[in-house]
Amino acid sequence: AWVSAEDIEVKESISLAFISGLPLDTEMTEDGGGTLQSCINRQSPTDIKMLNFARDWINVYLPHCLKKVDRVTFGIMNEGDF
Repeated sequence: AWVSAEDIEVKESISLAFISGLPLDTEMTEDGGGTLQSCINRQSPTDIKMLNFARDWINVYLPHCLKKVDRVTFGIMNEGDF
């Protein structure tokens, strides 16, 4: 089942800190205090899954999709193919 926006209850500052790759021992002053790890641990399992998905998407999948490979250089395409 898809998760709707209403189901996600993670504060924006926690999301941005986690997705941007800040160390988990970073102190989070405005979100109840504690480290980023303790803020993440207070989230629901669905929220943690969405945070992990978002971090993977931004840091792994999106760069892969945006990378342009020059197939002519590798000899996969010849001049008549384009």
